[in-house]
Amino acid sequence: MTVTLDQIISVGAFQIAALTDCAVKVMHNDGVVFFTGRKQPVAILIKQDGALSAFGVDGNPMTREQVDELCPGAWQTALSARGHR
Repeated sequence: MTVTLDQIISVGAFQIAALTDCAVKVMHNDGVVFFTGRKQPVAILIKQDGALSAFGVDGNPMTREQVDELCPGAWQTALSARGHR
Protein backbone atom coordinates (compact mmCIF):
# COMPACT_ATOMS: atom_id res chain seq x y z
CA MET A 1 0.00 0.00 0.00
CA THR A 2 1.33 3.44 -0.96
CA VAL A 3 -0.53 6.11 0.98
CA THR A 4 -0.16 9.81 0.16
CA LEU A 5 -1.63 13.03 1.49
CA ASP A 6 -3.71 14.64 -1.26
CA GLN A 7 -4.01 18.38 -1.82
CA ILE A 8 -5.45 20.23 1.15
CA ILE A 9 -8.45 22.35 0.20
CA SER A 10 -10.33 25.05 2.06
CA VAL A 11 -14.09 24.87 2.38
CA GLY A 12 -15.35 27.78 4.43
CA ALA A 13 -13.71 27.59 7.86
CA PHE A 14 -12.53 24.02 7.23
CA GLN A 15 -9.42 22.61 5.58
CA ILE A 16 -9.91 19.10 4.29
CA ALA A 17 -7.54 16.51 2.87
CA ALA A 18 -7.67 12.84 2.09
CA LEU A 19 -5.09 10.15 2.64
CA THR A 20 -5.30 7.93 -0.41
CA ASP A 21 -3.89 4.55 -1.33
CA CYS A 22 -2.46 4.76 -4.85
CA ALA A 23 -1.25 1.91 -7.02
CA VAL A 24 -0.12 1.55 -10.63
CA LYS A 25 0.54 -1.83 -12.19
CA VAL A 26 2.40 -2.19 -15.49
CA MET A 27 2.62 -5.39 -17.53
CA HIS A 28 3.99 -6.15 -20.96
CA ASN A 29 3.61 -9.02 -23.40
CA ASP A 30 4.91 -9.32 -26.96
CA GLY A 31 5.81 -5.64 -27.19
CA VAL A 32 2.45 -4.44 -25.87
CA VAL A 33 2.29 -2.53 -22.60
CA PHE A 34 -0.74 -2.77 -20.32
CA PHE A 35 -1.28 -0.71 -17.23
CA THR A 36 -3.92 -0.21 -14.58
CA GLY A 37 -4.18 2.26 -11.75
CA ARG A 38 -6.35 2.92 -8.77
CA LYS A 39 -6.71 5.52 -6.08
CA GLN A 40 -8.95 5.13 -3.07
CA PRO A 41 -9.35 7.09 0.15
CA VAL A 42 -8.23 5.53 3.42
CA ALA A 43 -8.79 8.53 5.72
CA ILE A 44 -10.10 12.08 5.80
CA LEU A 45 -8.36 14.87 7.75
CA ILE A 46 -10.34 17.94 8.79
CA LYS A 47 -8.83 21.07 10.33
CA GLN A 48 -10.96 23.73 11.99
CA ASP A 49 -9.84 26.51 14.34
CA GLY A 50 -6.31 25.07 14.46
CA ALA A 51 -7.47 21.62 15.61
CA LEU A 52 -7.05 18.57 13.38
CA SER A 53 -9.35 15.54 13.37
CA ALA A 54 -9.01 12.39 11.31
CA PHE A 55 -11.52 9.73 10.35
CA GLY A 56 -11.24 6.40 8.57
CA VAL A 57 -13.47 5.67 5.60
CA ASP A 58 -15.72 3.77 8.02
CA GLY A 59 -16.31 7.04 9.91
CA ASN A 60 -14.38 6.01 13.02
CA PRO A 61 -12.00 8.57 14.53
CA MET A 62 -8.28 8.03 14.02
CA THR A 63 -5.38 9.08 16.24
CA ARG A 64 -2.32 11.01 15.14
CA GLU A 65 -0.33 7.79 15.51
CA GLN A 66 -2.69 5.90 13.20
CA VAL A 67 -2.49 8.65 10.57
CA ASP A 68 1.31 8.84 10.74
CA GLU A 69 1.56 5.04 10.55
CA LEU A 70 -0.28 5.17 7.22
CA CYS A 71 1.56 8.25 5.92
CA PRO A 72 4.52 9.50 7.97
CA GLY A 73 4.40 13.26 8.53
CA ALA A 74 0.86 13.66 7.19
CA TRP A 75 -0.57 14.89 10.50
CA GLN A 76 1.97 17.70 10.90
CA THR A 77 1.72 18.66 7.22
CA ALA A 78 -2.08 18.91 7.42
CA LEU A 79 -1.92 20.77 10.72
CA SER A 80 0.47 23.43 9.43
CA ALA A 81 -0.97 23.78 5.90
CA ARG A 82 -3.03 26.74 4.78
CA GLY A 83 -5.09 24.90 2.13
CA HIS A 84 -6.12 25.79 -1.43
CA ARG A 85 -9.46 27.01 -2.70
